Amino acid sequence: NTVTTDIQNMFYTSLGDSFYDIKEHMWNTIDKEINIHECSFYRYNSDLDSDPYGECLWYFNYFFYNKKMKRVLFFSCQAQPYGEVSDDEEMYYSSPEENDD
Repeated sequence: NTVTTDIQNMFYTSLGDSFYDIKEHMWNTIDKEINIHECSFYRYNSDLDSDPYGECLWYFNYFFYNKKMKRVLFFSCQAQPYGEVSDDEEMYYSSPEENDD
């Protein structure tokens, strides 16, 4: 399946050989919930004017749709340049004193 191959290639790009440590568990977990072989796949591609992932090294947003099970799985991931922190992460990792107004 080209979707799973694309996803694996993205992870391998960032994680190298260590991706193989999680690959089987990741796909088994997803397959258990949505049965990948019965799915239709859709990819969300943002337009360049409103791209929320403009600063990412790479990202993907896939919807796995299993009509028989009446389930949708949204699989999204992004790779940030090393050392950069998004606004959401900064808020999450900052100390309570930093958030006091």
